[in-house]
Amino acid sequence: NIALNLHEYSGQLVFGLVTGTLPVLVRYYANNDFENLREKFMMLTRFSLIISIAVSGAVIILAQPFINRWMGANYLDAVLPLIILRAVSTLGIGQNSSVQMLYAMAKHKFYAYMTLGEAIANLSLSLLLVKPYGMAGVALGTAIPFVVTKLFIMPPYVCNLLKLSKKKYYV
Repeated sequence: NIALNLHEYSGQLVFGLVTGTLPVLVRYYANNDFENLREKFMMLTRFSLIISIAVSGAVIILAQPFINRWMGANYLDAVLPLIILRAVSTLGIGQNSSVQMLYAMAKHKFYAYMTLGEAIANLSLSLLLVKPYGMAGVALGTAIPFVVTKLFIMPPYVCNLLKLSKKKYYV
């Protein structure tokens, strides 16, 4: 719970900084202005990643001393799950631009199915890994499907929608 709460708070901070672009993306999409749509998408992706890396880096670096000071040494087992979740979430928040783009292009169904598949894999892996690895196993069970969807499924799909080179996007 400690790891999850700290993870959620830091995620909300970053998410709040990078959302709010949907009306701009919708306008470009409605006007079939794919050049500006691609440009804004790439700019938003870079901005999201920079902010996410900065916040996640701070959380990871300060996790152990913060939890030790806040809750005490008995709760330091929350550090590893927090580091796993925060490191992986850096990628997810960096993908906020892809989520915004899917909403702008009315591709809600794809996003819903992808998220449902991720949730099922998350639950399955978490249950499988909790016994041998404890809370770190649950964090890994969450992290693995998250990485797969946010790195290997959603970006190529959005790049295809935007007719954007996948190589350019990943670089």
